Parts: sequence; structure tokens; C-alpha cells
Amino acid sequence: MKLDLIIANTSSREAITNLQLDYANEAGAVLPAPGSSSSVYLGTIDKNGVRALTLELQIVPGAEAKSQVLALTLSYEGTKNRADFEEKASISVPVLQKARVRINDPVIYDDPWVGSSVSAGVTLYNLGKSTLYNCMVDVVGEGLTLEESYFGGNVAPGATMRADLNITPEVSGELEAKVRVTYEDINGNETEELLPLKMTVNADDPGAIASPGNGGMEIPGDKPASANIGWIFWTLGAIVAITGLVFLVIKLKKKRERALEDL
Repeated sequence: MKLDLIIANTSSREAITNLQLDYANEAGAVLPAPGSSSSVYLGTIDKNGVRALTLELQIVPGAEAKSQVLALTLSYEGTKNRADFEEKASISVPVLQKARVRINDPVIYDDPWVGSSVSAGVTLYNLGKSTLYNCMVDVVGEGLTLEESYFGGNVAPGATMRADLNITPEVSGELEAKVRVTYEDINGNETEELLPLKMTVNADDPGAIASPGNGGMEIPGDKPASANIGWIFWTLGAIVAITGLVFLVIKLKKKRERALEDL
């Protein structure tokens, strides 16, 4: 990063010379860029004169994303009396770390039905060095309603946010929507990410489905086994009785014929 400075000699009576600028950050988060130094020699500035310079700085990778104080020390001499002087100042340097976020695709946990709530989950991982602020998750699209948006608050570096949503489909068939995830950086700049949400919605409520009736017909399997056995024996008994009756009639007829022959 670059830091632009302007140094002014407000004296109208003498110039300053042997001007040197030293800077440092006590936290060690802000350092001179490679090839640069924390001490800069500026030489001479005439009376009522100014000098502009640019400091090349670098932010250490693990620095916390917040403003860092850069302490400045100006040492110089007057051109007339050759006295040594020193001035101190400080500058607030904003340190920004690029957000590194990974969000898994939405997961549908239930079988979607029209008019019935279905659960969906989204997981966010903060892989960066800065905190994510005011994390929110909701759903945008037609053909569904969201019970309520999910507010995850702040997600620290290395932390995970798990958002559980309750969605109610209003139409059957293929339904496409978007899960919207928003979060802010330390300066309030908002980032929005949209994730595809797809589901196949069934037309009927699963609670309304019942097994079809048998139309009043008796199913043998619905009766006790003893009833079936009794019915079978009754049938067999009837068959035996009918067979015996035929045999008896036939036998009596033959006896009568033989008796008539004997007459």
C-alpha cells in the first residue's frame, strides 16, 4: 500500500535542512515494503516551502483488519542557528484484509410437498483474517415462502456459520430460487452472494395419502385362521355328504331292482 505525505516548513524566516523522517508501527502490522526503509532522508526545505513524498508500505498477512497507528518522527536543523529540532506526529492507517469466504451449496433435508415446510441448510466458512459482520441468509424467488430470514451476526476468522431455513413451496413441479448470503467488512461495505436452490415439489400433501379401501370385500387373510379351517372342513363335509347320498340312492335302487327280479 502507499501512503502520501506532505511536509511543510511554515517558517518565513529560515529554511530547514538535514530533514529526516522515521516511522514505525508498534503492533508490527505495518512495515516498509520490500526495497524500502523506515527512515527517509529529505534534505532541505526552503522557508514557506513544502515537500511531498510517498511511503511504500506492506501489511503483514496475519494483521487484524482495523486501523493501525503509524508513528512519525521528523528531525531537522535550522539553516541559521544550526539548532537541532524534532517533531512527532501519528497517522491512522486503515488495514484491510481481503475476505476469504466459502459457502456450501444449499442442502434440502426433506421431501418437498406443496404447502408443507421443508428444511434447508447453508454453511459459511470464514477462511480470511478479518471478521465478517452482520451476516444474513434468506431466499429470493417465486413459488415459495420463507418462514424467517437467518441472522448469523459476526463470524470471526476461522469460524463457521450454520444457517437453517424453513421453506414452504407453494407450487408443484421443478422449483428454482436463490439463497442470498450477505455480510459486511469492518468499514460497512456489503458483499452479496447468490446460491442456486433447486427442488422437485410433489403435488399432494403426504398426510392426505391413505391406503385404498377394499370396497367392502372380505379378504380371507383378514379373518382368523380357525375361521378358514372351519369353512374348509364344512365344505369337505358337504362334499362327503353329497357323495354318500348319491351312493345310498344308487345302492337302494339296485337292491329294489334285484327284489323285483326275484318276484
